[in-house]
Amino acid sequence: MGNKQDENNCLMKTFDYVNNKASKMSKKYFISILPVKDLSVEDFVASERPDFVLKSAEQCYGIEHFMVDFCYDGINNNQSQSRLSRKRLWEIYNKFHDEKEGLKNEDVESARQEIEEFINHNTNISNDFDYSKYIEGLKKTFDKHYKRINDYIHNCSNNIDSDNVKIGFLIEFHCDTFLLYALLNGVKVYFNNSQNMQFPLTKDIINIFKSANKLDFIILSQFSEGVESEANSVLMFEPNNMNKSIDKQRVKIYDQIDYCKVEKVLDLLIQ
Repeated sequence: MGNKQDENNCLMKTFDYVNNKASKMSKKYFISILPVKDLSVEDFVASERPDFVLKSAEQCYGIEHFMVDFCYDGINNNQSQSRLSRKRLWEIYNKFHDEKEGLKNEDVESARQEIEEFINHNTNISNDFDYSKYIEGLKKTFDKHYKRINDYIHNCSNNIDSDNVKIGFLIEFHCDTFLLYALLNGVKVYFNNSQNMQFPLTKDIINIFKSANKLDFIILSQFSEGVESEANSVLMFEPNNMNKSIDKQRVKIYDQIDYCKVEKVLDLLIQ
């Protein structure tokens, strides 16, 4: 069970992106599946399994929300490194920041050491990134929610014909494209100058979505990793019509993704 306020924020920021930032083509496709203009805040019903039950005049939409972090520390521990990093950064800030004087002279060396340890820790995360383990972790999280599909359908069918019920996922995806590269037909595509660029989706990710054929839709809402931000990208997918979803939103699908290793970072930044 997630924090309901965080879930609400994700839903509202997702709808805000669709209404105000999405391209006309993507917005039209999104609204053809989930008519956000017909669903006001007052229509949101606090729920569990699924997290949201949204209603229009004739349709009921059940939406299950969950968060996926690009930088988990492994399938066993399953700790979100971006959340841990954000927490640690604020701890350092609060420890050494004085409201009147800022950083005191006598604390400069101690602060430098703790910041250096923080940077080295996050550097190790990118160097140790394993694409296959990431996909394995993503699938494990996805399947955990998908196995409850019958519960979602049942709980949304009260006082309404099941034919008028649609079930979907809202995936809150924390990631950054900075220092990432993707492989496409053996060619490396770098994302080093586009921190808010749409995350490079791969065939493995699309296949996970495609396998969930009892879902009517999947919303992938991208946020900057470890940072409270507005949505950077929102994509809508229909598991039973994936080719249409890709074409309507002009999504490029890659073969694999990886982090640039630290020894190559300076070269990329100089280019």
